[in-house]
Amino acid sequence: MAVTDLNLAGAQQVADEISGAAYELDVRSDESIQAAVTAAEADLGPVDALINNAGYDEWGFFTKTDPDLWDRVLAVNLRGVIAVTHAVLPGMQERRRGRIVNTASEAGRVGSSGSAIYSAAKAGVIGFTVAASWGAAIRRQLDFPADVMAWILSWVLLSGIFLAFAWWLLPHAASHWTEVAPGAALVGVAVILLGVFNWLILYPWLSEKEETYGVLGVAAGLLFGFFLIGRTIELSASLNAVLAKRRSA
Repeated sequence: MAVTDLNLAGAQQVADEISGAAYELDVRSDESIQAAVTAAEADLGPVDALINNAGYDEWGFFTKTDPDLWDRVLAVNLRGVIAVTHAVLPGMQERRRGRIVNTASEAGRVGSSGSAIYSAAKAGVIGFTVAASWGAAIRRQLDFPADVMAWILSWVLLSGIFLAFAWWLLPHAASHWTEVAPGAALVGVAVILLGVFNWLILYPWLSEKEETYGVLGVAAGLLFGFFLIGRTIELSASLNAVLAKRRSA
């Protein structure tokens, strides 16, 4: 494993902890990037995984910033991601394997007070990652774990709550089932469609581990939807049988 940093001593300290190798790399310099990639591949072999996580910011209200600050922040947070990816992606394509993880930020989606240029850079990382992944057939992974996991966990919890509520409520609604049944069936269908829609929206942003939780979350929602529909059919059939007996009597 190669550890790169502008601070070679710091990179070496980390490399020693993980039995890796350290290389000096300045993401603002194309020459430095190429030299580091060449040295790492000569020592360790082809680059099969790249993590772009170099970051830099200078806090300040936008009107108080200047073009030099813009260039410094954009050079590290955006151009560096593009340049290092450009240096290693062709080799991955030739070998038909590889992973690239680009570290973005919620600032790139919703902005961050006092960090307008940093927010713009991270928004650029998000857009670059999505666009490049379509062209290179690579998995998109951005650092939205808190946001993604909040969606998944809320889906699991809401599905469990609704399932428990439905398990208790539906049998007690038999006396008014003709009024309740259409709504219950529609809710079941809506839950199923919502689960599928959420999965389609979330899937491109999930890592392999998050995909596992996502499958569980969506599965819970789908089971709840099918449960509602099944109980609707079951109780409707039971009610119809009771009503038929009463009519025959």
